[in-house]
Amino acid sequence: ENVSGFNPFVTVEFVGMRGKTEPGQNVVQHAFDSIIKIPVVPPFFEDTILVKLWNYNAWSSDELMAQGFLSFSAIRSKPLQPRWFNFYGWDKNEITDIASISATGEIVEPNFYLGRLLLSARIERLGDDDELQNAHVEVAKGLDEPAQDQLVLFSDIYQVTGISAKEISVQISCAKSEQSTDFVQRGNNSRHPDDVDKLTGEELDLEFADVPSHQFTSRHG
Repeated sequence: ENVSGFNPFVTVEFVGMRGKTEPGQNVVQHAFDSIIKIPVVPPFFEDTILVKLWNYNAWSSDELMAQGFLSFSAIRSKPLQPRWFNFYGWDKNEITDIASISATGEIVEPNFYLGRLLLSARIERLGDDDELQNAHVEVAKGLDEPAQDQLVLFSDIYQVTGISAKEISVQISCAKSEQSTDFVQRGNNSRHPDDVDKLTGEELDLEFADVPSHQFTSRHG
């Protein structure tokens, strides 16, 4: 699920093997319904399973949207039940060149919700007569989404200082939900020329679904 139309596909990499789903075509929400199977033969020393979400481009290099890591040893001990993985990036209207900023050594926290991926993982032992195949993709069975609990997040906004602006509004967001205060002007009695007036104790509330989630590491630049 994404906030704008794109051509998503997922890859899974482990011990030199790589599996890939078929891409969706100009979608906002896409059901892959795919199982990526990767064969492994112990012993091996690798533990990190790399999951990547891509945007397919027909005439240029595919764009890496987000990536996350799973632990083989953890999944071997306990299968990962279906859960949503949320991932975040940067609003291009606010941060136009994240690569240049990152090159200076400054760490810019992600400020924009990009989407989420529903994922599960498990390890199955092959029988003695089963053939060890190369990494491949199979059709998955239908899956119900994880249970959700509706919650309300309250945020009390009182005052903002040190911002160079004549008017200001505060926005709070969580996943796809967002809420903003009204714009207010800088007060005449501000102690600092950049101070703005108090936001009169305005209260914001957001309703969102509380689901198990994980923040993926998004691409820099």
